[in-house]
Amino acid sequence: MSKDSKKKPAAKGGKFNYDIRPEAGKGGGKPAVEWQKAAADALAAATADAALAAAVASKAAADDLLAEVKPAYGGDPVALAKIAAASQFVMRADAPRGARKTWTQALLDRAASSDDSYIKIFCLDQIRWCGSAGDAARVRAIGDAGRKPVREFAAMAARELSGDRIGMSK
Repeated sequence: MSKDSKKKPAAKGGKFNYDIRPEAGKGGGKPAVEWQKAAADALAAATADAALAAAVASKAAADDLLAEVKPAYGGDPVALAKIAAASQFVMRADAPRGARKTWTQALLDRAASSDDSYIKIFCLDQIRWCGSAGDAARVRAIGDAGRKPVREFAAMAARELSGDRIGMSK
């Protein structure tokens, strides 16, 4: 194991700190797994079927939830977990009719309207879960309008959506 690959203990308590948030480990920040255990009830409520169905029931509701995505790890972890769960929820056979289209449109709009690369990539990553081949052109356009990391991520996502797993087609 190289010197750089060793896990660093947290500032307090001697436990390893795997939290990737910028404030993690400063002033006794909790590792992500400890936070998740403490927030179990809030996560369960946010990702319950009824809460997810309400979040994707209309474009306005979806937009409200996606407004919770903030630049560079600034979003509320419970809201971000709900967003990820919604991206999976709309793919279920028992999801409300039209939910997938509503949700992917909201994700595409949020990515396109943001100037922040983190927000764009976060939304494009969700589209990878629930988008369709018909979304690939818009994903490419979002990438073309973004900085290099966004362009590269959007190109990969567009290839996945279009079924090109090895990058041979445009």
